[in-house]
Amino acid sequence: MTTPTTLARDAEPFSPEAIDDQVSSVAAGLRARISESLANIPLPVEDPSPVIDALSGGKHLRARTLLLIAHSFGTPDPRFSAEAAVALELLHTASLVHDDIIDRSQFRRGLPSLHSAADEATAILIADLLIAVSFETAAALGERAVTPLARAFGQLCQGQLLEPALGWGADARPAIENYATLKTGALFGSAFELGAMAASYDPALQDRFRASGERLGLAFQLTDDLLDVRDDALNLGKDHGADLRNGIPTLPLWSAYRRLVDLGETRCASDSSLRDALAGEAGSDRTLRYTKKRIVALVEECRSLLPPATQPGAVDLTVDAVLADLGQSSGPDCESEAP
Repeated sequence: MTTPTTLARDAEPFSPEAIDDQVSSVAAGLRARISESLANIPLPVEDPSPVIDALSGGKHLRARTLLLIAHSFGTPDPRFSAEAAVALELLHTASLVHDDIIDRSQFRRGLPSLHSAADEATAILIADLLIAVSFETAAALGERAVTPLARAFGQLCQGQLLEPALGWGADARPAIENYATLKTGALFGSAFELGAMAASYDPALQDRFRASGERLGLAFQLTDDLLDVRDDALNLGKDHGADLRNGIPTLPLWSAYRRLVDLGETRCASDSSLRDALAGEAGSDRTLRYTKKRIVALVEECRSLLPPATQPGAVDLTVDAVLADLGQSSGPDCESEAP
């Protein structure tokens, strides 16, 4: 096994509290970068502060993941990890603006979505601007830092383009998971890659880090899908049931539909008259068990792909942080159950 290269550098020692402080610094840097980008733009809103709040808010989970992975596998370069985390969050924020337009979502992070607060054209252009700023921020760290972000951006676009082709058939699960990996796992893959770069880990292992992050990102998306069918809009801070409303087959919804088919349901999943039955089955303990079982398997795959960590506890914290909301999905523990 290739060992990481350790460079002499001034870096904060690892601790959960230190990670919290670093995430706070990244959040401040993100807000500053967004504020600077919008400073000379005449937004069609009376007060731009809520717009900036919505764009720069959130849990900054991808930044936290990057920082934790960096500490898991070496002594991270503080400048590289901080700037890479800001670049990653900028790209994520831009993707959310685009997603809200496509999904017709009216809320994001408990506030009106950008296209609702301003208008659709403004939202599209601001998101594009943030993507440019993301790449510019990463470019200052060198070409190697731009590559994971550019790849992830391409995957995000590819995933969105694949969405209309998703189906509800018995063999649809691989396509549904591929879609979720492209749309969500890609940015977590970048977080793992950039974290390994910050720790100066062997570049030959970048593909393994990216694949590991993608598995954990898919597990995160399945967790989010569960919350979408089991929680309300107030708890989520965004529109509830958007996937069901828009006819997008997430894993819990697909599993629920296949169960209804087994019970004799013959209507198409996109039939609005089936929506209540599908919502009820998707929120059932059976669907919860099935989805949680898949999440557990993805976490095992994520861990198996990683090389030995110098700080194993930081890897544990990464998994715990990414799947923190899984506990909100009350119900039985995982059991083997066919869809």
